[in-house]
Amino acid sequence: MDYPENTVIANDILDVGGLLLIVGPTSVGKSYLLLQIAMHLVTGTPVVGQWAVPKPMSAYLVQAEIGLRRFQSRVAKLWKNFAPTPRAQLWLESPYDLKLDTPDGLFALEAMVDAHKPRVLIVDPLRPFHTRNENAPEEMQKLFDSFLRIQFKHQVAIILSHHDRKPSAEGWGKSIYETRGSTIITDRPDSVLRLKPLKGGLAVDAVWEKLRNADQLLPTQRWTGDR
Repeated sequence: MDYPENTVIANDILDVGGLLLIVGPTSVGKSYLLLQIAMHLVTGTPVVGQWAVPKPMSAYLVQAEIGLRRFQSRVAKLWKNFAPTPRAQLWLESPYDLKLDTPDGLFALEAMVDAHKPRVLIVDPLRPFHTRNENAPEEMQKLFDSFLRIQFKHQVAIILSHHDRKPSAEGWGKSIYETRGSTIITDRPDSVLRLKPLKGGLAVDAVWEKLRNADQLLPTQRWTGDR
């Protein structure tokens, strides 16, 4: 068979039906980055000016990280940096009671996907949207099976954010094994991007720790500025 082009983010980062995980410590900027990625996707512009988006595509972002008023303010500030296209379709929601590991929660998510037909679903962060024990592999496997159903049944790419363990004296997450919870959380995604803050400054290293579909990993980038 000849399969259609299915790139969501170039450089083998994310395909339709794929799964991308962004991980890092608290307050490193994961939620800002996810919202910015969503805006790049719906406007068809390169993600952080580096990784191409082949065409504008619809995105649906659910978040339970910050309050509604502050989230609205954040969206408005970021959106000013983008030139909306006639095709820009971005849905934002804060369903704080949505639990994706329950039949009712999965049904509700599928109903949202059916209604809006996004090409990309973004969940920020993972923890509030399930009731499972993060340290139990079999329970995390069941949660990611729910995501797999969404990915393949609806042909949707998924982007998740997740937290590191609390930093130790040795420093912040050195590898994917510093991610909080079972290794299932980093085994199942196709791509894993870690944000590593540098001590004593406003710089963050963006490290690709996993690109399952790529021949080689992308180089680390250092992002600096007033977060």
